[in-house]
Amino acid sequence: MNLQSVMNSPGMWIASSFMVLVVLVQSALFMREGFKAANKLGMPRSECIKGMRAAMITAIGPSLAPVVILLALLAVLGGPTTWMRMNDIGAARTELAMSALATKVYGVEMRSAAFDLKAFSYAIWGMAMNNAGWMLVALIF
Repeated sequence: MNLQSVMNSPGMWIASSFMVLVVLVQSALFMREGFKAANKLGMPRSECIKGMRAAMITAIGPSLAPVVILLALLAVLGGPTTWMRMNDIGAARTELAMSALATKVYGVEMRSAAFDLKAFSYAIWGMAMNNAGWMLVALIF
């Protein structure tokens, strides 16, 4: 089976979509809890919206650095995995390093001729284990 066809297959897009949906649901839950807490403190909803708008504008600058990582991951791991990893909770800068370390455990370099389906699975599992702690913390707290 061709590695590129697996990396960009509809099944990978569907599997990646589940992770992105989890992050979106977590975000909605955190926002709802934030609005509830603001209401208890007597803060008007308009102030919360104004604060969210300011936070979104402030986040534009720091969000540009992961674009470089996105391009690197896109070339190595395909579209669905990159989309999932960039929407996941954790540090984007560790994703490429973790996938490279995981494939070295398997005994191959990323983008080498020996990079096969098993190396790809090592890369995905390495990145998943890297972020599992963050997902657990976000779920609990």
